[in-house]
Amino acid sequence: QHYLQFNPRQSSQLVSNSTTQVIFYEWSHENGINYYDPELSERTFNTPREKLGYLTES
Repeated sequence: QHYLQFNPRQSSQLVSNSTTQVIFYEWSHENGINYYDPELSERTFNTPREKLGYLTES
């Protein structure tokens, strides 16, 4: 992961990414840390991977 961003409206939520992956996190005292790492594909952005390039920030 190269980039980390907290949600300015909800400090228990953050997102991080590498050049090809994004992960969403949320934590609470009751549940600890939970995360969601969606699969990113050409279908996600409706464009071929070679035209999409790499992620630089979340």
